[in-house]
Amino acid sequence: MPGQELVDRAIRFLHDRGSASPAELAQHVFGGASFAPLLGTLGDERLAFDGLRWSLQQPAEEWAILEVLTTGPNPARHRIVEVAAERQGKPFQALVASGKPVPKLLRRLGVPEEDEEFLPLDEVVRELRRFLGGATVAGIGYVPQFLDVLLGPCWPAIDLLRLVEEAGFRGRPDPLRLARHFGLPPPLSRRPAGLLPLSQSLFEGLRRDHSREDLLEMARPRPFSAPSAPSLPSQPGVYIMAESRGEPLYVGKSVDLKRRVSSYLRTPIALSRNMHDLMRRTERIEVVPVRSELEALLLESQLIEAWLPPFNIQRRTRERRRYLRLSVQEPFPRLTLCTAPDADGSLYFGPLRHAAAAARLHHLLIAVLRLRTCTRRLPPPRKPAPPCGKAGSGACLAPCVIGPPPAPYSAEVELARSLLGASPDEFRRILRQLLRERPPAPAHALRMKRLVSRIKAWPQALPDTPR
Repeated sequence: MPGQELVDRAIRFLHDRGSASPAELAQHVFGGASFAPLLGTLGDERLAFDGLRWSLQQPAEEWAILEVLTTGPNPARHRIVEVAAERQGKPFQALVASGKPVPKLLRRLGVPEEDEEFLPLDEVVRELRRFLGGATVAGIGYVPQFLDVLLGPCWPAIDLLRLVEEAGFRGRPDPLRLARHFGLPPPLSRRPAGLLPLSQSLFEGLRRDHSREDLLEMARPRPFSAPSAPSLPSQPGVYIMAESRGEPLYVGKSVDLKRRVSSYLRTPIALSRNMHDLMRRTERIEVVPVRSELEALLLESQLIEAWLPPFNIQRRTRERRRYLRLSVQEPFPRLTLCTAPDADGSLYFGPLRHAAAAARLHHLLIAVLRLRTCTRRLPPPRKPAPPCGKAGSGACLAPCVIGPPPAPYSAEVELARSLLGASPDEFRRILRQLLRERPPAPAHALRMKRLVSRIKAWPQALPDTPR
């Protein structure tokens, strides 16, 4: 509306200038200083006049979390579909009507088809601004142009993806990975309401030791500008999305470069693939046409291995190592698998160079050794729970059962230590002896025989010295 355009023009001018006399503001907004008396008709709560100069109201001394879902990254061609906010523990959620079908990629996220629950955009804007009450907003992956549609220009906002960059995070910034990296509960969904708890926790953890002014400066949302792209052929190839400095952000392949690259520019495919912020950071797109899909796959793999782009889930060509962990610091130790040693007092045996072989070895040792596999707290603080099936069958020495065990538990732990600390030949000798002394049940005999034969044929599954 023309009135809102005049208000937005005044807000941007005062945001850049700090303050202005009535003549200066009227000259900029209306085109003449003589229109100064009309400034009072703008009627926006963000504009303040002290009798001498116009300025913007200072942001409220409180925060709100705001998440926005759109049909794509480009404000010039895409629209807002859903918003959700939280302020002072109170929620706000709205679906925005447009009269157009909801894209299929967003329906897969759970966004319903448009119905009477969808509200007109002007109504959503009015209710949202009333709900926020001037609070500074924070959320994941803001595009300033979309915020301007909802809140008006230059609303104080903090992009959490900029904040996690300042905190040293350099990987693909999808919400699930951010939750794992910062030790937070995972998001409930990828829709705005499902992201609110994660965004709230992320913001509370990262804003410490920073003033409001510092946060607004370091985490200012990035404006969207459509990346430059060459002519796109309809043939197999590899596409590279890069920053302005030329550093690759993402490498992908497709049997039809034109269709795939165009989908990033016209649909929310980046969001559906958990690549938040990819299109805002991409300055240019390059393509390398090839002759076949196989050639594209090989080239993609080579480029990912050479460049390690942050938005690619790297294809691990190295072996996935595992360790056997004997928790000797516990009253009744257990034998478990883990990915890396820790300074917790346990004994670690490895590394075992193949995850599958390590799992087979662990299964074999659990079947032969009579160590407990449960996670019960021992000794129990209260009346112990009934024993499990392993205790009844004799496969476990059952330290959870009151009374003397059939053999000292410490002797079984020492047997495990000697077995895991032995050389490969000694390991096989002790294992054969244990299998003779403790033959498996007939139902498990064939499986045990297969496990033993695979361990013999795969020497790298045997553990190195303890660590």
